[in-house]
Amino acid sequence: MLRRSGPCRPRRLPDDRRGRGQAFVRSKEAQGLHTSNWVIGFDLATGNTAKKFESGPNALLYPVRMSGDRPLALRLGQDHVSPSALVSLDPRTGAETPYLYFSVASEAEALTVLDASDVVVQDGRRFFGSRSVTGPSGEQKQWTWMVLGIGSVAAKR
Repeated sequence: MLRRSGPCRPRRLPDDRRGRGQAFVRSKEAQGLHTSNWVIGFDLATGNTAKKFESGPNALLYPVRMSGDRPLALRLGQDHVSPSALVSLDPRTGAETPYLYFSVASEAEALTVLDASDVVVQDGRRFFGSRSVTGPSGEQKQWTWMVLGIGSVAAKR
């Protein structure tokens, strides 16, 4: 039997991951031969699982925000070969539609660790921003990546 040692305080899911009666959350990373996870949609009326989206091997899938009734998610490649992508997830059909494939310079990869960075998707651009930055000590100078913006040169539809 499970017992709680203190009061239970439910965490509120950000509004940007809820839409049209569903909420989308990511699962823990599955370690093993290949790193992977899921984005899981829950029906807000019943609490039941509505749709699951698998990241696939050597990738992690993170819900970022809603676009209408579809969540936008980042698919971050973990194998240093496959590109990362911004994708749209369709909760009705289970389809995944890529919007933009991208890669990140190795010096800026720390910004894609989403437990320590924030992501904003706006007007066809992705921005990764560090939640905290520590500069060099003393008089030594050092470049530090704080924000990374990624866009597309494709014409708007």
